[in-house]
Amino acid sequence: MRRRSVNPSPDDGLSPSALPAYVEPDPSLPLKEKIAHQERWMKLRNDWENRRARYAELHGWPGGDYARHEEEMQAHPIPDAYFDPDSI
Repeated sequence: MRRRSVNPSPDDGLSPSALPAYVEPDPSLPLKEKIAHQERWMKLRNDWENRRARYAELHGWPGGDYARHEEEMQAHPIPDAYFDPDSI
């Protein structure tokens, strides 16, 4: 099945800049609040990843294969090195 070439608009929430950077919580906060802060950010991240996955299924990678390659190189800049994102 051939996918349509569609470039996402900057305000559709698909670009890497649409995901807010994780901000470390104040170290003086109680552990429960630190965990809640982490869970809120993870929910934002998961929602963003799901939006991108749905878009990729319908139209291909947001920005095309070159954009996908660039994002992967930024996230994992050492070629041929072992990388397990679940180990982070």
